[in-house]
Amino acid sequence: MNLNILPSQKLDVICELCGSPLNEQVNEAIKNYKPDAHPSGDYKSIPKQNGTSLNISQPPQTTPFPRSAQQPSTTPSFSSPITPFSPRAAIPPIDGALLVFPQINKQIKISPKEHIFYFGRNTILPLVSPVDYDVEWLNSISRVKKDKFNRIIHQHFIIRKESSGQYSIEDNQSRWGTWVNRQQIKGRGHIPLINGDKIELMLSKPGTKKIVPFEIIFYATSNP
Repeated sequence: MNLNILPSQKLDVICELCGSPLNEQVNEAIKNYKPDAHPSGDYKSIPKQNGTSLNISQPPQTTPFPRSAQQPSTTPSFSSPITPFSPRAAIPPIDGALLVFPQINKQIKISPKEHIFYFGRNTILPLVSPVDYDVEWLNSISRVKKDKFNRIIHQHFIIRKESSGQYSIEDNQSRWGTWVNRQQIKGRGHIPLINGDKIELMLSKPGTKKIVPFEIIFYATSNP
């Protein structure tokens, strides 16, 4: 699917660390970025609660996440309550929704009782070991912020479970924007999500013009 950005749509692509504009680099990276062919993924069957099955695919990793310059540690350097993900491992039944991060082999489960899920930099940081990966790239992702009353007032994007059971995604606050199947969705309201949809966040950092697409694959049993 080709990227479709209207001429009047101006992206607010700014480095959160130094404030430098990165619009040209991001647009060039998106123009040259080739998505993986969906049929070439590894398919697995996930049983639903009603006994039927849901076929999902694990697209091949297209852009490796930047590795850390640190030397490998001989002791465990990271402990995360988040479930690790391996494309070759058996996948448990989905109850609610699932965000799969193929570049770092991790996943986040969204409870079926959770109707609003806020995603930001502080959501993904617990999954990424600074010994293994260069976490400075993640500063491109906007943080989930709360006010003094503990109410969430800012995030990168929101995933909602509608009353029909259908999931949707919305981004109206991030600096970099969010892409779903190569389409920029920032400022476009609620965008429906279906199984296998690819969410991408464009990452960069000071001192480089390189852009790394950070991939998230969405799945949910209630979706087609």
